[in-house]
Amino acid sequence: MHSKIRSGLLAVILVSILSSATLLQENGAPVVQIIAPQGNMQFTWGQYVPFRIRVIDNEDGNSEYEEILSQEVIMTVHYFSDSLEVQENLNEGQSSHFDILSWMGASNCFTCHNAKAKLIGPSFLQIAERYAHQGDAVEYLSQKVTQGTTGTWGSQIMPAQPHLSSEGLKKAIQWILKNGSRQDFNYFTGLEGAFKTPAKIEGFEDRAICVFTAQYTDHGLENVPGSAKKGIDSIVLSRRQDH
Repeated sequence: MHSKIRSGLLAVILVSILSSATLLQENGAPVVQIIAPQGNMQFTWGQYVPFRIRVIDNEDGNSEYEEILSQEVIMTVHYFSDSLEVQENLNEGQSSHFDILSWMGASNCFTCHNAKAKLIGPSFLQIAERYAHQGDAVEYLSQKVTQGTTGTWGSQIMPAQPHLSSEGLKKAIQWILKNGSRQDFNYFTGLEGAFKTPAKIEGFEDRAICVFTAQYTDHGLENVPGSAKKGIDSIVLSRRQDH
């Protein structure tokens, strides 16, 4: 009798210990590091700027060993004419872009679409220029993405994407229509490559500051919803003055 009681108590204690360990388990935030370009580098208009990003995450792996999905690493390039705007962007402005861009990366949108240049499908710049002033654009484009289409941009087929959440899709389309044609903002995916600075930006003739930011959102703990965390790194580049 006493032996059964002791066994029962031990089982309860063991379950309690395992439950506590599970509760104490926490997902660590990924470490994101911009290797290139170097901070404080100067740029000129129309210049190609090589970039390289390193990501290390305890759960997802290390980008050096090709364990990080490159399309889930998002970079934004944002140009400012005032240093006060730069600080505001570093403190608050980044999250509004990265939440949507991370969703699009995880939804494989960047497999067929680039920001400014045509890939398989039209660029987000082309989509914004065509539909930004159309009153029902969000509903119209949501339906096209969900059901698929052909003939809108030539003979290329847009495969149906019924698995995408309606809320996430509409937010992404709203973001594209608002930001797709901006001259002062661009974004990329991948761990390495190069971006080209604009030939010029109206109103930025005297001074320009570029904030280059990389972010990675990890996959979180298995079977623990809401445990994903973000890693982020930013550098500031200034435009070389013409002499």
